[in-house]
Amino acid sequence: MRDAIGATTLLALTFLPGAALVLAATRRGSRARYASLAASPALTMGLAGIGFTWPAGLGWRWSALNTLVLEVAVVGAAFALRAVWSRSARLARRFGPPGGSPPRSPRLWWRARRVDVAALAVALAAGIGVTRHLLSGIAYPPGWDPMNHGFMARRVLDLGSSLPSDICVTGSTLPVPSCHFYPLIPHVLWAQTSELTGVRLSTAMLATEWLVAPAAAVVAAFALVRVLGGRPWAACAAASAVGVLGPLAHAVYSGLVTMLLGAAISPGVALLAYVGVHYRRSRAVTAVSGVAAGGLLLAHTYDIVFAALLGVGLLVTRPLTRQRLRRLPGLALAMLAGAALVVGPRPLDLLRAGEVRGTGPPRYAGDLVGALGYWVWSPGRYVSTWIASVPDPSPGAGLVTAGVLIGVGMVVAVVAAWWPRYRWARPFAVLQVAVLALVLLVDAGSGPVREAVASLFYGDPRRVFDASLVAPAVLAVAGWYVIADLLTRRAAGRRRR
Repeated sequence: MRDAIGATTLLALTFLPGAALVLAATRRGSRARYASLAASPALTMGLAGIGFTWPAGLGWRWSALNTLVLEVAVVGAAFALRAVWSRSARLARRFGPPGGSPPRSPRLWWRARRVDVAALAVALAAGIGVTRHLLSGIAYPPGWDPMNHGFMARRVLDLGSSLPSDICVTGSTLPVPSCHFYPLIPHVLWAQTSELTGVRLSTAMLATEWLVAPAAAVVAAFALVRVLGGRPWAACAAASAVGVLGPLAHAVYSGLVTMLLGAAISPGVALLAYVGVHYRRSRAVTAVSGVAAGGLLLAHTYDIVFAALLGVGLLVTRPLTRQRLRRLPGLALAMLAGAALVVGPRPLDLLRAGEVRGTGPPRYAGDLVGALGYWVWSPGRYVSTWIASVPDPSPGAGLVTAGVLIGVGMVVAVVAAWWPRYRWARPFAVLQVAVLALVLLVDAGSGPVREAVASLFYGDPRRVFDASLVAPAVLAVAGWYVIADLLTRRAAGRRRR
């Protein structure tokens, strides 16, 4: 019972502060509000970053609960600014009631959103159910990496500090600082959960794997498909598949908790930037998009690369009119300002993070065909739930068939994504193609460019592959959706004749 309370508390601590900031920054009933809610976890990370980077930069010891208090204070200040702005707008422009639109009754809201709510609930149940099943019977995250993160979260609790010099150290006995920068936001959230509920840190870390990260990934995938014009149940199918297809299961079983969390929240950051560019009256969303970007930097730094790649895909999905192009400099400035606010008074420490990264030689140096065979043509590459569930999987008929079906779906989706009717698959196609290009560069390339790129990911192409958490699932579902849609339209055309 206590573990369930701890997991629920961690979910609330991850989503609610960011969601409250979205409510303060968006108009009531607007599409921008519903789309921006998908970025709630990243915004929470940004709020928590404000709460510990500035005290840490000033040399203060600042506990996890103090950070939570400051998160609440920032959200309260945002609502106060909203109230002042709404009142001045009513007096000066007769703009209307706070929020910019008349209040809607719960019945009307439910009638308009009930299909989306039901579809999202199904997708969440599927995605969380799969990861919960995979980790059933496990008391703490598997692998070697959770021991490192658990130690640092323990330091946050014991010392009541979030200073990297206190947390990122060589050990408990005669500790010596081992890095100048480390993304410590997840550790702060785990410490908050442990202090509020009394659960073990390992329980909070495990809940990140089976509950928080899958929920964030499913919500982001669903919101992206819907915002780009996909139907509710198509979005449900695509988001539900995140738990079955793609690298989610491998990431869960590897125990790379922060890597999984960063990959899950990065699509929400890209979506928030898209909202800032494409939605009118979204200046406040533009202002907080940088907070989300900064939160991602402090949750898992290199995932900002994949948020940017998905953002490029989103920007080419809808034509950039002259008015929208004029918003891009403002968005870039807002994101830089917000990220600087979150990263704190010592932003150059980010550049020194490379001191703790290393890289090794590529496995397929100069052998592009071999790398393609492993990363692209392997029949089980995207059936990671199957792979993770079988101790020694062999490419039997079932695995080959599943791999072929997934591959066909992804190829069809990458091609069909450029048709206006199926544009909701386009950003995922851009992201997946870019990720595969980076994987091949890290695993088969050579030269200074390869070394520079590989150092971002510790020289491990698997980290690059796993960072594209939602794209393979969405593309596989989109491809077969396109095939079914085309066959249905052809059959309907024949009946009319």
